[in-house]
Formats: sequence, C-alpha cells, structure tokens
Amino acid sequence: MRPVPCPACAEPMDVKPDVKGRPYGACYPCGAQLFVKGARGLVEFEKRYGKDWKAGQPNAPGEASRTNTEPPAATPPARPAPAKPSKKQPAPAATPAPAPEPQPEKKRESILDKPIL
Repeated sequence: MRPVPCPACAEPMDVKPDVKGRPYGACYPCGAQLFVKGARGLVEFEKRYGKDWKAGQPNAPGEASRTNTEPPAATPPARPAPAKPSKKQPAPAATPAPAPEPQPEKKRESILDKPIL
C-alpha cells in the first residue's frame, strides 16, 4: 500500500479500519484525523492507495481481534422489566372559569405628551 499523506502536514499517516470497517487515518505529528465516509469515497480511496490498507490490522472486520482465546465472561442475568402502571382514569371535566371582565383601555403616556422645558 502506498503511504497516505496527511492533508495538513503531508507526513505519512497511520491508516486503520474504524468500527464500521472504513478507513480512518491519524497523523501523530500534527494531530489531524481523516475519515472516509460514503461508498464513492471508499472506492476513490482504494483506487488511490490500494485495497490492502486494512490487511494485517487487528481491528479489521472479519479478522480475529482478540489474542486471548478464552471465552468471554458470562453476563449477569437480565433484570425483569418493571411492572407497567395501570392506565389512569381521566380526570373529571372541570367547570370552565368565568371570563374576565373587560378592563377600560388605559392611555399610554408618551414622552411626546410632556412639555419641553
């Protein structure tokens, strides 16, 4: 595989597969990260840098990522789901509140209403 240059500093990047198996690059000198997303991006990346970018990587999908051959520890039994509360009875209809009485309109005081000294 051709080395993948960092887009920020042009140093060679360490490219590994991410959790979903797509290329993920990290440049340790400058801290830049590269994520390849989408089918077209993956096709173009593999055309340019080859398909062996995930060969030999322990995190590559389909490869054994564990060096330990022991079976995983037993998981504790799941707790039972809490009982569902019974459906609540609808509250009795409240009597509507009386409409408020209309208030007389107040005249708003304006700065233009005051005399100039």
